[in-house]
Amino acid sequence: MKTITIKAFTVLALVATGLTSCVKTGPVGPSGRDGLDGRDGLNGSTTEVISSPWLYTSVWSGSSEDWYFNLDDAEFTEDIVENGVILAYVKPDKYLFPQEVWQLPASTFIGNFDYFIPHYGTIQFMSTRVDPPYTNDCLFRYILIPANVYLKSAKLKSSKAVDYKSMTYAEVCKTLGIKE
Repeated sequence: MKTITIKAFTVLALVATGLTSCVKTGPVGPSGRDGLDGRDGLNGSTTEVISSPWLYTSVWSGSSEDWYFNLDDAEFTEDIVENGVILAYVKPDKYLFPQEVWQLPASTFIGNFDYFIPHYGTIQFMSTRVDPPYTNDCLFRYILIPANVYLKSAKLKSSKAVDYKSMTYAEVCKTLGIKE
């Protein structure tokens, strides 16, 4: 008798489960309202892309094939330098290359140009020309992309962050909404 009761209870439980788990699906309901735009960044930070104007130096320091000048900018924070993306550009000699913009490092027949960050708060532009570059012929610019903006691009591009360093200057400006 005990066996019959256990079997009956088991069958009844299976039938009840089967009947209650089968639900007809109805038509899809209307879409919900769009949510409010959230704040970008980590911990509520709204840090955006920072771009300098085109800059030139009045004096190059150094000597033959080792010319440099420093620009101080508090935007070169530890977070930007260690976690963000730094892009630097040169507009070379306006007479030889009136429409050119080169991403640094750049190797050319007029000399090589590069940059580095000697410490937070400073960017150093360098040239390996034999003679110092003319102070008003080469213009320099930098674009700082905070980590939260860079990582956000990965979310938008299916987990693959945008490779800004492989883009032309015009493409970077268009992608980031920066005036050329």
